[in-house]
Amino acid sequence: MKLGIVIVTFECREFALACIASIAVHLPETMQSTVVVDNASHDGTADAVRSAYPSVEVIAKGWNAGFAAAANTGMRALEGCNVICLLNPDAEVLDGHLLDAALYLDEHRSLGIAGVRVENADGTIQASCREFPGHGTALFNRHSLATRFLPGNRWSRGYLMSDWPHDEISDVDWVSGACMLIHRRTIEQLGRLDPHFFFSIEDVDYCRRAHDAGIGVIYYPMARVRHLVALLQEAYAWERCARCGHCGGDRGAAGPACKLACDSGGRQADSHTIMTLR
Repeated sequence: MKLGIVIVTFECREFALACIASIAVHLPETMQSTVVVDNASHDGTADAVRSAYPSVEVIAKGWNAGFAAAANTGMRALEGCNVICLLNPDAEVLDGHLLDAALYLDEHRSLGIAGVRVENADGTIQASCREFPGHGTALFNRHSLATRFLPGNRWSRGYLMSDWPHDEISDVDWVSGACMLIHRRTIEQLGRLDPHFFFSIEDVDYCRRAHDAGIGVIYYPMARVRHLVALLQEAYAWERCARCGHCGGDRGAAGPACKLACDSGGRQADSHTIMTLR
């Protein structure tokens, strides 16, 4: 069983270097099957990774293709791997149990996707596995006012799956792409991520496709990563903003209507789902 790791980067040199350093410490055997796909960063990310970690393959794109399309490029470069882990550059591996999670997927043929225990910077659990969204998700997602001011309400608890201790392997609806393991047989059956999603929602969509095909999705808490959730969301959001032309990428000029318009750069539904699912 061979595990490959795909890291998609955009304007995050120091975070990417820290991410790869954590792989070198906890999963040194995967360094030669780690691929960084850089989405035309201007901060020297690609060159910095090549210099610091020559065993890591770096694919430098000439344009920002978005997360899903770049992740697909990385997956194509790892055709010899049984399991591929999509790992955000603002995440750090905390132990060597990603290999155990990959092995678990490999040994259980009814399963195809796994998420791991994702922690915030302070060690608390990040809501990285959830129920599929419904009409009420706009009101009861992680960032909604209802969840912030009434965190114990049953609708938020249900969507965020916060009523269990996250300490055992469990079947779930979807897992976060911050650290998502996908088995080769799943890719062969479903294909890769939908590249029309520029950033965000591609993980929900892929897990939905897996469930529709009868492929199991699980939460595997023995493997742990730390994730600084806001970094890439902000970077990609403003890249999309600069491309859409509503405010010319001027953060000071961007109001709520502009942000909403910018989010529609991917699939038509993204204008509301990006803000309601996270």
